[in-house]
Amino acid sequence: MAATTTTEWNEAQRTRRNENLEIGTLNEKHADIISNVHFLQARRRKLEMIIGQLTGTYRSRAAPEYSYAMKSSRYEAEAEQLPALKMQLSNAESRFEAARREYAQLDEDALLVKLCDIRMKLCVAQGRGRRIEEECSRIRLENQKLMDDQNAQRSIIDREVVDRSAYERRAANLLAECESLLEACKAQTIKAISFDDIEGDRRHFRNAIDSAMVDIRRQYENLASTVDTEMKQWYDQRVSQVASRSHADSTSQKERLALLRAELIEVRTRLNNLENRNRLLESLIADIEDAKAQDLATADKLLKDDENQLKSLMDQYEAVTGAAPSQQTYSIATLREEILRYRELLYGVGTGLLGSGPAAPGALSIVNHISSSHDIGSGVRTSQTYNGVVSHSRTGSGVYNHGVNSGGSYTHQSERYAITSSTTTPTVVSKLDYMIKEATDDMNASRISGSEHDYSLHRSAQGNVAIAEVAADGSYVIVENTSLDTDQHLGDWTLRSTSSSLKQVSFTFPRDFILTPQNRVQIYARGHGVHNPPHTFVCEADSTFATGDDLSIYLYDSTGQERAHLSQRAFFRHSSMVSY
Repeated sequence: MAATTTTEWNEAQRTRRNENLEIGTLNEKHADIISNVHFLQARRRKLEMIIGQLTGTYRSRAAPEYSYAMKSSRYEAEAEQLPALKMQLSNAESRFEAARREYAQLDEDALLVKLCDIRMKLCVAQGRGRRIEEECSRIRLENQKLMDDQNAQRSIIDREVVDRSAYERRAANLLAECESLLEACKAQTIKAISFDDIEGDRRHFRNAIDSAMVDIRRQYENLASTVDTEMKQWYDQRVSQVASRSHADSTSQKERLALLRAELIEVRTRLNNLENRNRLLESLIADIEDAKAQDLATADKLLKDDENQLKSLMDQYEAVTGAAPSQQTYSIATLREEILRYRELLYGVGTGLLGSGPAAPGALSIVNHISSSHDIGSGVRTSQTYNGVVSHSRTGSGVYNHGVNSGGSYTHQSERYAITSSTTTPTVVSKLDYMIKEATDDMNASRISGSEHDYSLHRSAQGNVAIAEVAADGSYVIVENTSLDTDQHLGDWTLRSTSSSLKQVSFTFPRDFILTPQNRVQIYARGHGVHNPPHTFVCEADSTFATGDDLSIYLYDSTGQERAHLSQRAFFRHSSMVSY
């Protein structure tokens, strides 16, 4: 059995060596063809240059020699004149510099003079403007004063007009009474007056005048007392109206002042409550930041321990897989299929570069499934599972399988691809599940300690765009275009991150943003990076994206359809027991 295995191994090694020699020969031929093409292109450029020189300067067979002699003599003459020309050039430069400085000085002096004149005129204009403003203000004050005097005189005239109309009404009544008295007097019979008794007539006339004056005085006193009474009543009424109005205004002002004081007290109370709440929130934020820093330190420590454990497991895996050739099995059919695939890939690349060959345009569909598991010692680790579909223009078909079985571990890899003649739009649908479970036990010492770290990561994408990377501290998120030849329009697409802490941060791409093939765009949180489209963007919504043990990040297109998703779950458990 061992001899059969050794024979098959030697035959497989011989076949692999021969096929490697064939591949090396093909690569050398390909390199020679490329170098010959480059040499012929350079030779063609050189011949074109020579033909151009000959067609431009050809006169006769002796023309090149004559032109060369003329050029050499002209060059020697110009070389002899070079020091003189340099000296002339330096003198011209010095003169030019001196003239430029003098012109600049003159121009600067003239500009300073103009500036001083302009400043002086500006100061004079400002002074005149101030005087005009003062005169305008004085005229406005005088005009206001004249308007106030005019209003006062107008009120006085109005009052006098009212009084005059009242007096006219009373005078009309008095005139009517006087006319009635006159008619009554005319109706009475007047005794005969003797002109001989002059003294008696004078006494009678004097008594009549005295009685008339007494009557007139009595009427005037009655009228004056009536006017005074009316004026006093009107004045008292106006005073009472003004007093009631002022009392009502003062009452309303007091009520408004009381309301304002109550509002001020309420605002102060609310401000004190808000300040107390702010202080409480600041203390809570400080406690949360301290707890977060401690959690981050613990997580970093656990991640470092996990990385060290992973490195040790990888070293053990390499030690196991690097065993003797007799412990590994290869299949000749597998090697031939692998070589066939390499040949198809090589011919496809060569045909695409040189533009010739039997290959025709088509569509390549590659279905890739890779899974690996390791069980070493007491540690248990499940690495990753990837499923994907990639479409690309190419022709050919093939199957590639590879398996290794050694000791306590088994690894199997399988890749299959097929060719179709139809042309399809490149579409990538990928899912990535990643889970790490680690348990370490140290049984060589009296102290027994154990720690367990569960971490799961799930990715999915519908199309060519996927979420490539997420920072642990929430400072950035990276989005990648996995297509080989298709631009992806991300205008108005939304990147949204949520976590177990109920924090949600969203970022919307610009309307005209396009992500080119095989490129990435990095979205920073506020304060963690620079805004440099189309390579980096800054999300102004928050200082960090969502972080935590339960994290989910979604990418939605402009219609609200989910195009990519990333979720991660992490659980940490630690227990220790010490015995002596």
